[in-house]
Amino acid sequence: MRLENFPLPEQKEDKKIEKKFDDRILEKLNPVMAETAEALRFEGFAVDDYLQAEPSAFGAIFDKKEIDSDQKKTWALEEEFLKDKFKEFSESGITPELLEIAVPIGFNKGWAGDRFTAIRAARFDDIFNGVDAFLIDRETGLAVAAIDITADIKKKINNPKIQKRITNGCKIKYGFGLDKDGAYLRSYEKLPLIFISLTKKQLEEGVEDFTSLDGEIIQTLRSQASALKHLPQIKGLIDRDVDKAYRDLYAKL
Repeated sequence: MRLENFPLPEQKEDKKIEKKFDDRILEKLNPVMAETAEALRFEGFAVDDYLQAEPSAFGAIFDKKEIDSDQKKTWALEEEFLKDKFKEFSESGITPELLEIAVPIGFNKGWAGDRFTAIRAARFDDIFNGVDAFLIDRETGLAVAAIDITADIKKKINNPKIQKRITNGCKIKYGFGLDKDGAYLRSYEKLPLIFISLTKKQLEEGVEDFTSLDGEIIQTLRSQASALKHLPQIKGLIDRDVDKAYRDLYAKL
């Protein structure tokens, strides 16, 4: 499936969004998105063509009725949710779905080295848990951080609702782990939250060569890892070894 037919809210016609810019990004994203989806599926990650976790594949750990209920809740709120997200990004001139696809691809193409695999969160987790994507540490096989892909990091972290998620950590219902046999299904509680934001220029440069942004992404992660270490609640999670991967991530950044 190609991305030019991706369903976007009506605000897509906002004059601040340049269709030609979208078209250029789409042209570069389509082949690498297909390649990334194929590689993830080869390892056993149940993702769709847009790299999002597929709730319908989680029947081994959740009852079908529960999954169907989650999907209905998601569909009921999805249109308004996407409209709100589009408004958040309108000043940046970036269509949010493009950035939410590009960022996981970037991590899978080598941002921060070959240590991390990034998965787009299921729409359910995006809407109800505020998570756009998550990072899996290939050394431990566990998710080490939830990602909020945003137009403006400073503005986002000053939001009281977001601060609560920073303090308490994030849930991911439809998540994965990784072991010697490949990906497996699991959920997460209290994942540290990190923020990623790219400008139009960075996005355009990134889709030409994702490794060109490696230094900037590493610096973003380091600065946020340092901040997270000073939050007592997150430091407690790390020190108590709720997941050893938490400590590993922040120790090595």
